[in-house]
This record gives sequence, structure tokens and C-alpha cells, in this order.
Amino acid sequence: SLAMIVPSSGLLTGVSAGIVNVSYTSPNGCFTPRRIVVNPLPVTTVTPPSSVLCLGQTASFTTTSPDAEITLMSESFNSGLGGWSITNGTGSIDSWWKLVTPPGDMGFGGDGTPYLQTAATAFSSGATVSTITSPSFSTIGGFASVSVSFNQYLLSFAPDIAASVEYSIDGGATWNVAANQATTIVTDFGDDGNWLATNPEFSVTLPPAVLGQNDVRIRLVYNAQSLYWLVDNIRVKGISSPSTFTWSGAAGLSCTACASPSVTPTVTGTNAYNVVTTTGAGCTTSIPVSITVNALPAAITGTNTLCAGSTTILSSSTIGGTWSSSDTTIAITGPAATSTSATISGLAVGTSTI
Repeated sequence: SLAMIVPSSGLLTGVSAGIVNVSYTSPNGCFTPRRIVVNPLPVTTVTPPSSVLCLGQTASFTTTSPDAEITLMSESFNSGLGGWSITNGTGSIDSWWKLVTPPGDMGFGGDGTPYLQTAATAFSSGATVSTITSPSFSTIGGFASVSVSFNQYLLSFAPDIAASVEYSIDGGATWNVAANQATTIVTDFGDDGNWLATNPEFSVTLPPAVLGQNDVRIRLVYNAQSLYWLVDNIRVKGISSPSTFTWSGAAGLSCTACASPSVTPTVTGTNAYNVVTTTGAGCTTSIPVSITVNALPAAITGTNTLCAGSTTILSSSTIGGTWSSSDTTIAITGPAATSTSATISGLAVGTSTI
């Protein structure tokens, strides 16, 4: 189920992404329909998901979220035309668009299920003119782009006029060409007549004019004298604009409206942060991020200088730690070092950090 509705109040709750049609029915039996787009929630990844620091150190985070997309219309033709309609001009009933079961008339397997075929050369001595048109669909939903994709196998010679994808935003009154694959040379679009539904051979992004429209249609127009065009698994998808990120929480954020903040906490313990991802459609998710900040040991007491060949004792009131030298050719910590003090031996002139 994509959505649940309370019949008495009309309260609608989105369950999963997709398109759902709802209606209100009056006591006389008449009803008003409404198309609802249930947009997907963003999928957010924060890297790293958490961090452990010493007080005064800085952690960096990167937030990513793929652009959300939703299928506005799709048709596999496995159960017929599914609301698509065919209109024909010149040619013959065998050369026009029709559904075929593999291997069809041309001997191609597709994905093993029925697909669309138009074939000029085999069944018509002149030009074949045939068009298949989709049902109406809506692009309302805050999308940044809308694209059409499908599996295909197309061979086209000159003087073929059209193997085109066209779109209409006024119910089919006027049409515009999104892509025309008719060519002046032999062109093989596809992979030898066999395809996978998940790997379309053709894709085109429709112009911005289609965005935010309630009555959009596409059609495949074939006007050719040679060879054939096979089509299957047509999908129209809407892609939302890039998501935005908002960070909040404990002190130390380098930015709040950003994807990749650096964080320098100011207190020890667990510092809690939160990032909210908002898609172009306004859907949000929230992810917690924690930074554990450990306290620095107490300051080291004792002299900062000594002569080469001599020793000195350094101390810290923090117990349980270990002592080390950044350059053991200049100074070393003696074997008598404890958890709170160490004998430092100067070996050579220079500077070493203890």
C-alpha cells in the first residue's frame, strides 16, 4: 500500500513512495478524483557516523544523499498495451506498431517477455507511419527533471524521417520532439535485440516545460522505409532537486547549512549533534551524530631545559598514562618512569617534545 486514508476525515498518510489516486464520493454516488504523489524519504549517509577526540581536536564529517526519484509512469507491455494507443498512417497492419511475443517477426528475444515492434522493410513496400501514445500522467511534485527511458533495438537508413520520442503537455493537442533517432547511416541502438529491463539502451531528459504539468503524454513516432524498431520497458521518472542539509547540536560546528562541517567540541564527554536532510519535495530525515571528547591530562611540571648528558624529572598529576619522547636521539624517558613522573635524559643538543 502506498497510502492510507481515513474515510470519515480524509486524513491521508503516505506509506511508501509512488503515485496513488484518491477520491471523494458524495452521497449521490458522484465522486471527485485526486492524484497524490507520495515522495520517498531521503537516504542519508554521514561519514564517519561518530568520532572520538581529545579536547581541542577537530572532527570532519561528510553528508551525502542521492537525489530522490519516483516513477511517474511505467509499462512493461507484459499484460497488453496498458492504456497506450496506436494510430497508423501508411504501411500495413503487419508493419505498424504492435505487441509481439519473442522472438517476434524479426527473431529477437528482448527480455523474454512481450515487446513493441514496428517493421517497415519486412511488411511494407513504402513508408511505414505509425505512432504509439501513452496515457496521461502528471509531473507535479517538485521535480527538478523528468526523463524517459526504455529498452530498444533500432536499425534505420536514410531516407527514414522519424524514430522519435515526442511529448505533449496539453493533452495531445500539440507535440514536441524530445529526441529523433532516425539517421542517415545504419545505426544499431541496443545490444543485438536482447536486453535487461534494468539496463535501458535509451534515455532522454525532457525539457523543463514538462515540469509541474498535470496532463503530460509521450509518444513514439515511426516514419521509415527500412528495417525496424523494437521497444520495451518504458519508464518515466521524476528526479527531485538536490537535498539540503542542516546541522545542529552542541558547540563547535563550523557551519550549519552545509554538507561537510568540521566540529571542534568545547567540552568533554558526549557531544550530541544532529543533521536533517531535506529533499527538493520537502521530505526530511534526521540522523544523530555523536562525538566523544576525552579530557587532556594535567599539565606537565618540571624544567623545560637541561644540559646534554644530564637528567631531570617531569611530573603530571593525571595517573594511568605513559611517557614518550618525540625525538629519542635528543632525549629519552628513563626506565624508572611511572604513571605520574619520568626521568628525562638529555642525549644531544636539540629540542624534543615530552
